[in-house]
Amino acid sequence: MKLLMAFHTMTYPPESGVTKRTYHLLEEMARRHEVTLVTFGTPAEEESIRRRLGGQLRRIVFVNGKRPRWMNLLKRIELGLTLRSLLHHSRTPRMQQALDQVFAAERFDLVFLGTPLFQFYRVPGGAPVVTDTHNVEYDLHRRAYEQAGGPLERAYYWYQYKLLRRDELAASGRGDALLTTSARDREVFQRDLPRQRIHVVPNGVDLEAYLATPANGGSGRRLVFVGSMNYHANVDGIVWFVREEWPAIRKA
Repeated sequence: MKLLMAFHTMTYPPESGVTKRTYHLLEEMARRHEVTLVTFGTPAEEESIRRRLGGQLRRIVFVNGKRPRWMNLLKRIELGLTLRSLLHHSRTPRMQQALDQVFAAERFDLVFLGTPLFQFYRVPGGAPVVTDTHNVEYDLHRRAYEQAGGPLERAYYWYQYKLLRRDELAASGRGDALLTTSARDREVFQRDLPRQRIHVVPNGVDLEAYLATPANGGSGRRLVFVGSMNYHANVDGIVWFVREEWPAIRKA
């Protein structure tokens, strides 16, 4: 089959949870089908992907969506003032132009969108559309609101929860099928999108690439947390673990 796969991030080597999922989905599909890749990324990221998968992909289109920090801050302020959620943070006319050019050049048997964000771009009809999700973002913000300390933090998470719930459900309800990483995420989406077809495609680990070996040849007890610490859900999780569980583990 001829597939179009669109991602909001694509790097090699994959170093974050998001890029591990997107890269391996792309790699597996490229082994079985003719795949055209459209993704955000820097010139350096494009070069690394072309070196790694250029011979396996039908076409590669990179859109450089990188912004200076001050522009990202202004974008967040703009979204808040215009009552749009953080789901729109990476949205740019340059990506729509790239998609229009790809769709004008050829037809596809399946369109795979690596994030609900891409449902806000124009995608021609005629081919089934599958949307992948990495989390249920509005549910994460709802839970963050329930656990937040001060009133300002609670207000922020509640505001983002309401915006994300509206936008994420609108995007995730489109297309022919929705993919989630866990059964729990599927249940959350299913309650709010009872008519959508939802399937679980869990994340995994490449055991050959990540062999566990004792540090320094020792056999002492060690604990490793693997996660990006610039993501609020990971920060909340590790803070909870250190406060609630780690003292008991140290005593054991």
